[in-house]
Amino acid sequence: MKVFQYRPLEGVGDVYVDDRGISDAEYKKNRNVLTFSEKEKIGTKWIELPVYIDYVDEFSGAKLATSDIPSSCDQLLCFREHAKDLLETFVKPYGEFLPLRCEEQKLYVLNVFNVVDCLDLEKSEIRFREELDMSDPEPSIKKHVFDEGKILSNALFRLPYKNVTRVYFTESFINEIEKHQLTGFNYRAVWSSEG
Repeated sequence: MKVFQYRPLEGVGDVYVDDRGISDAEYKKNRNVLTFSEKEKIGTKWIELPVYIDYVDEFSGAKLATSDIPSSCDQLLCFREHAKDLLETFVKPYGEFLPLRCEEQKLYVLNVFNVVDCLDLEKSEIRFREELDMSDPEPSIKKHVFDEGKILSNALFRLPYKNVTRVYFTESFINEIEKHQLTGFNYRAVWSSEG
């Protein structure tokens, strides 16, 4: 068994929070919405976040491709509407798709509310700001070691820390994306049960 994390794909349109024309306080509020700090469905409490897709590479000026799963430097899993429709049944036990306000197209962000306490703290290499501070918003995990028994039935999950934008998934989620031939999805393996 392997566990993966999303990795932005180069060469496809990038999704950005649309902070153009809003105050610093409003921008911070919008950014805080994306922390998904609740470990439950957000549903009707969700406020559609304004975003835009940039289809021009900021360094080279090259045109970027459209994709079913646009890239996000914030490691958020964003999906075009038809990709959401294809994955919704599979995702339902683990998360929910929340609409984003985007002029270019209908976009959704995936909120994974399935929290699994499956990281082996003794074998993993983790740096918390304070000794084993489970409330640390950004623990640095250099080496993941998972308890395989706890993730067997969890295709998508988050850890019980406040590193809330980090979504983990297994091969079954990748297989679902590949089955529907969705474009723009990139990932990296962070752990394998085979060592």
